[in-house]
Formats: sequence, C-alpha cells, structure tokens
Amino acid sequence: MKYIYVILACLSFSLFSCKNKGNHAENGTKDSVAEAVDTMKLDSIAPGIKRFEMEKGIMEMIMYTTNQTLQKRTIYFDRYGARLVIIDARGSYIYQMNGFEYHINPDKKVVKNILRNEDQYDPTMLNALLMNDDLKKAINWTEDGEEEILGKKCKKYKCHELKLMFTNDVWLYKGFPMRVKIEDPVKNASIIECKKMQEGVDIDPAKFALPKFDK
Repeated sequence: MKYIYVILACLSFSLFSCKNKGNHAENGTKDSVAEAVDTMKLDSIAPGIKRFEMEKGIMEMIMYTTNQTLQKRTIYFDRYGARLVIIDARGSYIYQMNGFEYHINPDKKVVKNILRNEDQYDPTMLNALLMNDDLKKAINWTEDGEEEILGKKCKKYKCHELKLMFTNDVWLYKGFPMRVKIEDPVKNASIIECKKMQEGVDIDPAKFALPKFDK
C-alpha cells in the first residue's frame, strides 16, 4: 500500500504540469500575477508548434486507484493548448501560459510562478506532442495500438521513466491524454482519465485571465 502513496505524492506534485526548472517567484501581493504577464511572451508554445491537435476544448478528468476516485479536475484550453487552465474540485487553479505555470490555492492568496520547459518528461502526458526524439528514446516511447475512449479513436503508447521507475500507458486523442495509467515497480497503479469532453467549444476568454489579488 505504501507504494500507492509514492505514486500519489508524485502525482500531487506534477499532476497536469510539465517538468520545470526552478521557481521564478512566490508571493501573495496585490496584482502579482497579472502584472507579471506584461514582461512575458504571449504564449508558452512557439508559433506553429501545437500541444494538441484540437484548437480548443473542455475536459473533465478524474484520478483514481482501482475504483476509488481521488481527484476531479476540469481542463480548459484554446490556441491548441498554448493557453490552458486546470481547476480542481477544491478550488485550486493552475494556469499554463506566457512561458510560465501559475499555481493558485483556493483562498487565492498564494501564487507560485514556475518557468516551464515544454518538452520535458511529464507523467500526465499533457505535453506528449511536444516531446523531442531524444526524450522519446530515453523513456522508451513505443506505439501500442489503438483503443476507443468516449467514442474517440485513441492512439496508445507505452513509456518508462527510469529515474522515477514508473511505467506509463498513454491513450492520446489528437495529442490530448484521454487516459494515463501510471504504474510503480510492484504494479500498483493510478489512473487519470477523461470522463467528459467538449471539443471545439467556445470558451469565455475571461477563463484564462490571471487573477488580481486584493490585499
């Protein structure tokens, strides 16, 4: 059972976020996030490079072990994933845009800005299309057929991250991970899965607006 907690600890740290290279800032000052955007590039993904092959969408996700639901989150994205926000059932937010990732807790007083490396290993595979060939080789990224999820034909892949010693099974629909199974060395598994999707739906631009903070 202790191995399940190892997996969950890893997922809690990296769930729906790419591997990063250090903290940029952490504060709770007024307008701290919104003002920071002025000095950053518009999108985190270079022009012509897509995180997903869908322009925009809303994805309702759950994470569970066996039949126990552990987390529920909704992912909103547009610009083929260059702007993305994750909202969990507890009211926490993760914004991924402008080359940074912004973590905001439910009371909206704590902000952590993290510089993003788009092409690094991400256990949740939200950046599967952005991984370069060297990384795919390092994690043994291998095609494993096709399966249908929510009526969508998904390409299945397997990979193994040696440092973390986790094995991933990944089901991608247009680059979006409809299901990710993360398994530890003794075969305990956690699963992240899309339970409802809305592809191509219009999203209010305000959904991607970084918040301003009152003192």
